[in-house]
Formats: sequence, C-alpha cells, structure tokens
Amino acid sequence: MNRSSEDQPSDPDGAPSPGQANRVTSEQASWFVQARDIHGSVYVGGLRPTGAEPPRQVPAVPATFTGRTAELEQLERISAAGAGEQSVIMMLVGPGGVGKSVLATHFLHAVTERFPDGQLYADLGAFGVGGGRDPAEILDGFLRSLGMAPEQIPVEVADRAAALRSRTSGRRLAMLLDDAASAAQVRTLLPGTGGHLVVVTSRRQLAGLVAEGAVPVEVAPLTEDEAVTLVRSLLAPHRVIDAEAARALVRHCGGLPLAVCAAASRLAMRPGQDLTAMVAELGNQRRRLGSLSRDEEVSVRVVLQTSYHALADPAQRAYRHLGLHPGTGIDRAAAAALLNTDPEEAEALLERLVEASLLQPEPGPEPTQPRWRLHDLTRLHAAEVAHHDENSAAVEQARERLLDYYLSTAMAADVVLNPHRWRLAPLADPAALTERFVDADAALSWLEAELDTLRTCVRLAHDSGHHHRAWQLCDALSSLFIRRQHYSAWRETHALGLASAEALEDPTAQARMHTALGALELHLNQTHQATEHYTRAQHLAEACGHKLSLAAALEGHAKTALRTGQPNTAIPHLDRILHIHQDLGRPRGVALMRRYLGQAYRAVGQPSTAATHLRAALDYFDSTTEPYAHLRARTELAQTLHTAADPQAHTTARQALDLAERIGARHEVARLHELLATIAQHHGHTTTAHTHLTHAHTIYTDLESPNADTTARKLAEWANPPEPE
Repeated sequence: MNRSSEDQPSDPDGAPSPGQANRVTSEQASWFVQARDIHGSVYVGGLRPTGAEPPRQVPAVPATFTGRTAELEQLERISAAGAGEQSVIMMLVGPGGVGKSVLATHFLHAVTERFPDGQLYADLGAFGVGGGRDPAEILDGFLRSLGMAPEQIPVEVADRAAALRSRTSGRRLAMLLDDAASAAQVRTLLPGTGGHLVVVTSRRQLAGLVAEGAVPVEVAPLTEDEAVTLVRSLLAPHRVIDAEAARALVRHCGGLPLAVCAAASRLAMRPGQDLTAMVAELGNQRRRLGSLSRDEEVSVRVVLQTSYHALADPAQRAYRHLGLHPGTGIDRAAAAALLNTDPEEAEALLERLVEASLLQPEPGPEPTQPRWRLHDLTRLHAAEVAHHDENSAAVEQARERLLDYYLSTAMAADVVLNPHRWRLAPLADPAALTERFVDADAALSWLEAELDTLRTCVRLAHDSGHHHRAWQLCDALSSLFIRRQHYSAWRETHALGLASAEALEDPTAQARMHTALGALELHLNQTHQATEHYTRAQHLAEACGHKLSLAAALEGHAKTALRTGQPNTAIPHLDRILHIHQDLGRPRGVALMRRYLGQAYRAVGQPSTAATHLRAALDYFDSTTEPYAHLRARTELAQTLHTAADPQAHTTARQALDLAERIGARHEVARLHELLATIAQHHGHTTTAHTHLTHAHTIYTDLESPNADTTARKLAEWANPPEPE
C-alpha cells in the first residue's frame, strides 16, 4: 500500500522535513528528457539520490582478527561458484563466541568490489534482547537504505518483502543476516533475483534454508595454534609469552575467540600478572562452573567471570549496570545517566571495559558520537552479576535514571521537531530541552538511531511499573512516527502506553494514547478502527472535562470525515473545536481549525465561507516561522478561489508554488502544478496547462503517489480531446 504526503496530518505535525520531501525513488539508471519549453523545475530520480553512495552497513573487522585460513578459502569457493546472475546463500553455524560474525564481516569486506550496489546488514537478535527483531522493522530499514521514502514503504511484512525483492532484482548486493533464529526469519529478508551474496550466521542448523540451497559452513573454535597466535598478537608488546602457559590458557578458553580475547586483554591490562597463576585460576573457575552447567559456552562464562572479578570496583559497577540496559547499544550520554556520572567519566569506564574485551565499540551516527555494545553472551553475564552483586534499590535507581534520560532526550527531540505541538506530558524546561539538538535534522537523526532502544524502554517502563514514563515516552515519539512512518513501532509502543495509562487509571493519558492510535489507523486508511479510537478518546475526555484532549479527539473525527468524503459531518466537529480553542485563548488552534473549515465548506459548495476561514488562517500563519502551515492554508485558498472562479486564484497558487519549492514540500509542489494546469486549461491556455500537468505527473510518479495515474489519464485526454458530438 503506497501513501502520499496527503496522508499526513494537515498541521505541521505532519510536515515532511526537507530531507524527507526530496527523497527520490525511481529505479531507472538514467534519464533522457525531451521537451520544447520547460518552465520551473524538472524532477527525476533513481534508486538513490544522485551522488549518494551505495549502503555499506557491514560492521568493521576487529584489528585482532587472525587465522581462519581454511574457512576463508571455503567461503571463497562457495561465493565463486555462484558468480554471475545467481544468488548465493552461505550459512555460518557455530556456538556463541566462536567468531561467526567476525569471520563473515572479514570475508564481506574482502569482496566489497564484487557487489557495486552495496552491502546490507541486520542483527536479527536471536539470542539478544527480546529474543529476535521484528522482520518488518528490518525490511523497513533495508528499503530506506535503498532509497525508498518512508511514506512509500508498505505496511504488511509480506508487502515489504516483495518490495525488497523488486528493489534488488537484477542488482548485485551483499547481505549479512547476523544471529538468525529460524529459516522463516531469514527467508522473509532475502533479496530478489540477481547476483547477490547472502551470509547468514546462526547457532542453529537452519535445515529449512539448506533445503532451499543455502550452503552450510561449520565454524569451529580456533585451532590451538591459531588461538595462541591471537594471544601473542594481543600481548606481544607487553610481555614474553610462555608457550606452554599460552596453550593451557587457550584450552581453558575452549578456542573461542570471545573468551581468548577477554582472557588475553586482562593480561594486557596487568603486565605484572603471572600467566601461570591466571591459568590456574581459570582452571578452578571452570571446574566450579562446569559442575553447575552443561552449557556449551561454559568456556566463555569462565573467562567473563574471572575478567569481571579482575576489574577495579568502578569498572565492575559499570559492567553490572550495562547489564541493566534494555537496548543493543549505548552512547556516552546514556551511559552517564545509567552510571550516575558525567559523560567523560562514563566514556573512560567504558573504554576500560573495551580494553578488557568485555565491551565492543561500534560506529555512531556521527564520528563524534561513539557507541558501544555488549556481545549477547557478555550481556547475559553482566545481567547475571547485576542480579547477584547489586542491591535492588541500586538497580531500581539505575533503571529510573536511564528511563528519565531517554524520556527527556526524546522530549527534547520532539520539541525541536515540532515546538508548537500540544503536549499532555509536562515539560520541565522547554528552553533547556531545545538546546540538546542543534537543529531538526540532528533531533530526527537521534530518534532514528535510538528507535530500537526507545521501543525497549517503553516495554521496560511498562513491565517494571513505571507507567507514567511509558505513556509519556510514547507521546515524545509522536513527531518521529508522523514524519518517518515507523508503523510497527508506533503500534507496539502505543499499545503498551495505553496499557500503562489504564493501569494508572488516568483518563487524560488514556485519551492521548487512543488519539495517537487513531492517527495511526487513519494513516493506514483504516477509518473504522480510527473512529473507534477517536470515539473512546472523546468519551474519556468528556468524562474528565479535559478540553484539549476533547479537541484532539474531535479533530481526529473531523479528519476522518474529510478523508471519507463527509464534509457535512466534519463541520460540526470543527466548529466545536474552534470554540474550545477560543475559550482557552489558543489562537494557533483557532487558525488551524479555520483552515480545516475552509476545506470542509469548499467541499459542501460554499466557497465564499471557505475563503473567509482560509484568509483568517493565513493572517495567523507566517510564511517564515511556520512555512508549511502557511503553505497549506494558501494552497487551500487558491483551490477555493478557483472553485469560485475568482481571478486571484492563479496569483495565489503561484505564491503557494514558490513557497512549496522553497521548503521542499514536493507533494504540495505537484498538487499546485496540477491546480495551475486546471486553471490554465479553464482559460484556454492549453500549452501552459500541459506543461504544469507534466510537472505534476513527474513528481507524483517519483513519489509513487496514486495521483500519478489520475494525472496520466488527464494528460492522455488533453492530448486526444474527444470528438464533438
């Protein structure tokens, strides 16, 4: 299902950002345009914006990578066998900590040049937080990376999978699907026909994939010689290595690179520590843990336990607290909140854990914003020691600090994105909040990068009884969801937010969640479900006497009525909302309702009344401080003046077009070209009309808007007018 920006709310909550509005999506490799006269801009597009690099998402290879000669040769043979137009699927199977992901990333970086259309990466999270990521969200990320604008991405998983296959058909991409849980999970994410290479890692033999042609590759622990070489590479500058002690060390580590790196890093941090003594300690720990567990990864647990106890107290506490973090990655600001310290000290502690190979650095959204993550086995261990070594009060305080950090930062981003939006959740200091982000792009970038963590924070807040934080965090995600259409996350978080609001028996919070869920359903054109949510929100707001909540619910009803072609139903709702805003002294709300009333009265054949409302809205909205709201009001006025055969329609539409082009509101640009075409055709200016309509059709096609079909038919009709009767 494709959606145009007409599906956005009419107020600036739904205004597409300039970056979003200028996304290009057609899959043509090149274009040739022939025309006699061109007025204004021509819009063409490709798989990615011109000059954009193909996605290169595969993580970096650790500098400590060593050995694996036989495995790399095997991967090369398998990959070469599928050279040409046939896709190859390789499945790397082995226990946790054996180095499957590092082997896969090393190989994919080595063959980068064979896949000019890019590399895609997803951590499927089979053994991570939550037991596996939602395929819909992974597909959403892939499609965005390949140039598909958010409003064009289908809603259903099957449709997204089909879109990925279409978008990758005939191309050459490499894909790493890390930590897969099942064949079905992988199958949904596979690209279309073409010379692709798909590398899957899993702790399980995924027989379903093998039956479909995937080639399994067993990844065994390092050989003793390879593991000793890894130890020497980590310790060479620091000490002379006793060969027998090194071999005993790697045997205790089971040859698992994760364990070997953690053990060797501990020695590197303590040059005076005796290697033989450490081997004896590992032996004792292994016997103790081995008697309690049949876990195949006991070698990792042995090393993690000894490495943890070797840390200084502040680093031990940092490690325990990281086990409380609900997401897969963390930056230094979040770590500072979790550890109750300043960002500089938090980063120093995290780097101590990196040195001990208990934490892995990873790229952040910007080079100046580093991030870190725990391997899933390390996360489990950190959570275990937090449970045993932290008192319950300290755990609760850390959880509250972390939730408050993400809540306040998400609120700050939301305020920057839409400073005028009405909010139910209290803002401690709105001015201070806006200082956290330099601009809207930075705010949106942070929300996108942290979305997975923010989702898990909503669940954590709900499950741990922090119900105020749960629904308020949902409210803070409003602008992100409206602008970027993360529908799965929207539904999941707000269902939890509604449950938390119900647990609090807070009718205003419940009404806010119902209104947001109604907006989601309206975005998806599920008008019956939207009406149900708006009706529930209306009843709750009326029962508790909260006027702004009532206005929000009634606005939802009005938008639904306008969407379904029932302007006579919308007008009473809009009149009621108008009076609420007047009573509360909210001139901006009054102006918005006047714009909606203008649309509604035009639809019922009263253009004079419509124009009066729209001019009143224009008097309020300034074209510089609120350009999108001003644009929508001016566009509606131009349409209304044309309906009334007012000669000012052309001038008003041209003014709106200039503003739409300046702010990058491409759907509005197309809509205005279409209106100007209609005006020109009405006055007999057929050449001008055809030029405008061609512009509109080009943009609608680029945006994959349903309006492209309408304009195409109209162009055909104008080129071949019907014979006179």
